[in-house]
Amino acid sequence: MSADLPRILVVDDSDAGRYVTGRTLRLGGHEVLEASDGAGALAALHHGPELVVLDINLPDVDGFTLCRTIRADPDVQHVAILMVSASYLSAPDMARGLDAGADAYLVHPVDPQVLLASVRALLRMRAAEATVRTLNATLEQRIETRTRQLVEQQTELTRSNEALRLANEELEAFTYSASHDLRTPVRHITGFADLALRELSRTPNAKVERQVAIIRDAAERMNALIDAMLLLSRTSRQELRAVTVDLAALVRQAQRDADLEFPGRPVAWEVAPLPHVTGDVATLQQVMTNLISNAVKFSKNREHASVRIWAETRPDEWAVFVRDNGEGFDAAYTGKLFGVFQRLHRYEAFEGTGVGLATVRRIVARHGGQVFAESHGGQGATFGFTLPRPR
Repeated sequence: MSADLPRILVVDDSDAGRYVTGRTLRLGGHEVLEASDGAGALAALHHGPELVVLDINLPDVDGFTLCRTIRADPDVQHVAILMVSASYLSAPDMARGLDAGADAYLVHPVDPQVLLASVRALLRMRAAEATVRTLNATLEQRIETRTRQLVEQQTELTRSNEALRLANEELEAFTYSASHDLRTPVRHITGFADLALRELSRTPNAKVERQVAIIRDAAERMNALIDAMLLLSRTSRQELRAVTVDLAALVRQAQRDADLEFPGRPVAWEVAPLPHVTGDVATLQQVMTNLISNAVKFSKNREHASVRIWAETRPDEWAVFVRDNGEGFDAAYTGKLFGVFQRLHRYEAFEGTGVGLATVRRIVARHGGQVFAESHGGQGATFGFTLPRPR
């Protein structure tokens, strides 16, 4: 038997019928297997024929029943079946055969050319179905593999997120605890520095008084740093309550805060119409207060300080900008601006803890936005953030 030739099983109880059909198929270039009854046909099916030419009158079972049996067997149910009969010639007989699972139905006498054409058509159909089955099996395997990979990646991501969450919780707890624990010794330093200054007021000593004052100033700076660390810690843990927020109201409050923080410092304000956004009022107030405070602080060396505030409404987000005409910053260090304790200017030049912009970044990130900054070559800077717009 040649593996290159299509293999056809001819099932017919008539020796003459099997001979004529088999000869026609062999001349048509097919390899032929033969069976004279249903049992022989079922046994021959395990030799892998691609098509069965099935007579209906068999000694042990009729062709209709045998066709249903073949279709019920998952190992051979995909084989093509061509029913041929000289006895069952009516339309209901043909319908019965097709309903039993036959792919085509011919009645004798069958012209050899029609037989061969029918076989070729059925083989093409079965070849196409086999290709589809192979593609489906390949696709299912790929889907299964990809699904398994995604599940593994999701599991790993879940583990990583949980580990990160725990690490962040531990870090926040440490920051909070350390900040609280630092308050007591700082209070002692401040208290004893005040006592020393009062004693020095009775027995003046300018040099010692100056040194104690430096100690007290350092303690106050430490206390401010502790407050900033606690605020940053609370910012990470504070529950966000998303409501409609009037940005203009936040800016007005931030302006009042800046007036209190920098009394007597004249500022030319330019505030454009601002949108209502969605977010947490309390934490967004911190963002605006920090940005506007920084804008005023870093403009103190300008004869005419100016601060401009505006917003842009984009398809998926709002962008809010705060621009000043102050000192600006070295653009090479833009990436460090929003880090904790990152300062680009000496404390003596511009007071601060180095935590404000880190707090801004954390709040904005929790809202699903981003922060950005741009320096204008010694002519000020623009700081801003984005907030997602609900769809």
